[in-house]
Amino acid sequence: MVHKPTREELFSRITEHLKYRQGSLSCKLLWKGYLAALIEWGLLNPDDHFELNQMIGGEGADELREIFLGHPDS
Repeated sequence: MVHKPTREELFSRITEHLKYRQGSLSCKLLWKGYLAALIEWGLLNPDDHFELNQMIGGEGADELREIFLGHPDS
């Protein structure tokens, strides 16, 4: 059985990791990719995805949109 992470669990993990990595861009982008995979596989609801992404910051927003749309020129 697949464990669905909760918003609270992800919020805690992301917060701790970003603090440990001092808000590095690569850490932020890796978390954005992880959250994108969770929502695509139905393991995270859209509201939680939006809230967690907002917490991480705006970096990578265009690239994330391109991934969801299926091609980079959309």
